Amino acid sequence: MNDDMARHLLTVFLHDPPDKALDIRGHEQRARRYLSVVLSEDIGRQEAKTQAQLPDQLAAISERIPMPTPGADYSRAIGPREGGRFTIAHPLSAATRELNAGVVDEGRLIEVLKNLLRNADTLEKRFLTLWRHLPEDVAKAFNEDWRHLPADTRLPDHTLWHHLDITTGIAAALYEPNAGRGFLSFSLGPVQSFIAAARSLRDLWSGSYLLSWLAFEAMKPILEEYGPAAFVFPSLRGNALLDLWLNKKKGVNKSEPAPGAVTGLPNRFLALVPYGRDGEISRKIGERCEQAARTAWTGLAENVRSFLSEQLGDAFPGWDERWSEQIVTLPEISWIAVPERALSDAECASLVGKNFEAAWPESAAIRAMAEAIPLEDRPRYPQDQAGRWQAQIETVARIAEAARLCRPVPVMPPRAGGHPLKCTILGSFDQMGPADLAESGQFWQQMTSFNKEGVRVREGERLCAISLVKRFAAPFLQDVLRADRFADTATLAARIWLNRANINPAEFPNWNGQWLHGEHALEDDVDQKKIRQRVAEARNTDINLPEPPSYYAILLADGDNMGDWLAGRKTPKLREVMHPKLRCYYEKLGDAGKAGLDAHRPVGPALHAAISAALHHFATIRVPEIVKAADGALVYAGGDDVLALVPVETALTCAIALREAFSEDACMGIKASLSMGIAVVHYKEDLRAALDAARNAEKMAKAKGRNRLALRIMRRSGEHADSTMPWEMVGQLDALRQAFLRDSDRWAYRLRAEAPTLDGLPSTAIEAEFRRLLLRAEISPETKERACALFRACKAGDTGGALAETVAILAQSASFLARGHDR
Repeated sequence: MNDDMARHLLTVFLHDPPDKALDIRGHEQRARRYLSVVLSEDIGRQEAKTQAQLPDQLAAISERIPMPTPGADYSRAIGPREGGRFTIAHPLSAATRELNAGVVDEGRLIEVLKNLLRNADTLEKRFLTLWRHLPEDVAKAFNEDWRHLPADTRLPDHTLWHHLDITTGIAAALYEPNAGRGFLSFSLGPVQSFIAAARSLRDLWSGSYLLSWLAFEAMKPILEEYGPAAFVFPSLRGNALLDLWLNKKKGVNKSEPAPGAVTGLPNRFLALVPYGRDGEISRKIGERCEQAARTAWTGLAENVRSFLSEQLGDAFPGWDERWSEQIVTLPEISWIAVPERALSDAECASLVGKNFEAAWPESAAIRAMAEAIPLEDRPRYPQDQAGRWQAQIETVARIAEAARLCRPVPVMPPRAGGHPLKCTILGSFDQMGPADLAESGQFWQQMTSFNKEGVRVREGERLCAISLVKRFAAPFLQDVLRADRFADTATLAARIWLNRANINPAEFPNWNGQWLHGEHALEDDVDQKKIRQRVAEARNTDINLPEPPSYYAILLADGDNMGDWLAGRKTPKLREVMHPKLRCYYEKLGDAGKAGLDAHRPVGPALHAAISAALHHFATIRVPEIVKAADGALVYAGGDDVLALVPVETALTCAIALREAFSEDACMGIKASLSMGIAVVHYKEDLRAALDAARNAEKMAKAKGRNRLALRIMRRSGEHADSTMPWEMVGQLDALRQAFLRDSDRWAYRLRAEAPTLDGLPSTAIEAEFRRLLLRAEISPETKERACALFRACKAGDTGGALAETVAILAQSASFLARGHDR
């Protein structure tokens, strides 16, 4: 980014000052004074207006609904109440919130700017510093309400920061003269198959992290030239990879992420870029993004290859004969660039075989409000843009999806000298090393002796180039983002038990969680002897300490109806987010006004930014906090998708906390919901099969109506139990789990034995037998009440199964979660 571009973006980013909503009349003069501080020179009114006018107008038009002129009767008193008080609406739930921001304090805001820019010695650093840190520093200097000050007091459902971001992004895309702006949609994969091809938690994390890292590498050409505001999706402010780039590459010193911070980047992005006369500019940008991702991947692969070659020395020449041809098959990259000028109402509608009114009837109803406004209250400019951004984004998504369906098929050239066996993780690729079985055995035996910061090939593994890169990626990416030490599944299952027993695995360099269960015992291994002794001492000291749990839980969560949210089919009604005075104005305009008010709020760029920011907050702030509190390991959190592994003891509480966090005001709001699948598996279970079980459980939750939890318990004996339930029941199930920590569960097994007979009887008879079993059971009154509460919930709720069988399965599941091991 050159100085001219940086100066231009600074001017646009501060064209509306942070305190605009507190005093709209004087905001332009204050903006120029703030800009003069930032640029270290006076800036004239004409210069500021010229640079920001068109991007500001385009951003406002994309967001705006039909409005009367400011002189209309409704407009009086639309603004802050005394003391900077506002009522704003959540952009997705329409829940109202009172702000008390105070009054304009120009001197204090100038101090914030000066402190932020103290070490920013170039215009580029100044822009990046302000974009990244001004929202949070203003909130610290004044109060948190400043983060939420509205961009438009008439429609107070999006913040000024969202408006400034999209305006700055448009300004960057329009910087090239006569180029026009375009949408660049970029995606890379494969996602699920690449992540799930794992034999250990390290492999699992490496797969998900590599995709986020490669996505960020693909973003860098746009970041370098046009800045972070160019990205419509995902939200980047506060992302760990971006902060690392800002700190190390750009010298923005306040942006150092915490070690092990969650990247939270999905495998795709949407950016505003210059398009060019025939798309030549956007095409070059897309090609540079693709090349950046491929270069990063091949560079990492070459580092791993060099390390292994160095370890092997002169042994096994040609072991990596097929390395390059395998590496080049990944990642699968697809991108398209579409000019904004080609996305007219008619063009967007034509792709769905309709006109605009038929394709987006609610947006058309809002546009019709403009005709209902009396002539004396109508502005001079046309007001027929409502819903266009939403239609454009939908159209770009359709084109991008069509492009992704056209995938090149890699052709593997024939290999002389025989055909090696397939990779034990990615079975579609040949393993590295000699084709001869005897030589291959020797090769892989030697490979097991190589160790890179605790990473190694296990006995019996035979890996292809891609699996080897995944396995050894973490040590080579330590300078990018340090990762926590990875526990094995046996250790993760017993993590809470280990804390209670006061045993710290970090004290043992060669720790293996299977030692807790007598696995891999060697008589001459000092560490194993110490562990066995410590376990025995812990259980002798605490007679209530059970044996170490051998099961853990995989949580897989996904937001419900996210496509509908982005398409505006789940957004609030316009009347719910409009200022009451303006709503009353439209109520008086007859049927057209009321029809528009009852339509869903179109997703404009600021609302799109609000959704991105909400998902970013959920993935990078709330999810890591919740999983850490549950003593779990977070594998992936990108937007609304979460993959985590936790001890069975905390599985249900973690699930409830994630569901509640997704609907917090800082995230998606109370109208949004989350579906989740939990698979409870033995630590010896193949990780790929365990992930499949969690994925199937999540699909089960979606298929049963969404906004619910599906629980699949896979006992080592081969007995599996499935159940789905609305979230209201999950807390009751967890309460019963806690009761089983101290009380017998025999009544649950008796109920399961009688269930086939009972489910042929009326529900009153089932309940009578259920209560009889509880009366005969030697359990506390509290446990009986919790069991009865679960029965009532099953009887009243939609659990999708026979009553007695459902209650029995849930009770047995609660008991199993309480134990964490087989009987």
